[in-house]
Amino acid sequence: MNTLIDAWHDEECLYNAKSKDYHNKHLRQESLKRVVAKVRTVFPEVTEELCTKKFNNIRTEFAKEHRKVQGSIKSGA
Repeated sequence: MNTLIDAWHDEECLYNAKSKDYHNKHLRQESLKRVVAKVRTVFPEVTEELCTKKFNNIRTEFAKEHRKVQGSIKSGA
């Protein structure tokens, strides 16, 4: 999983909505292919779809936990 996160972090256009290339569909597709190539060095059976789903799951879980922390700060707990 660390390999996926590190590879995804190198491709800013995949996750940073403020990036000028975020809305460039072709550049994002090329970036995703580079991510998959890096992850395949460790897990040869990985596909583009699997990488995308896994990263979306990680992002969703982070957002849930972040909301919990922010909620506990507001409540004074």
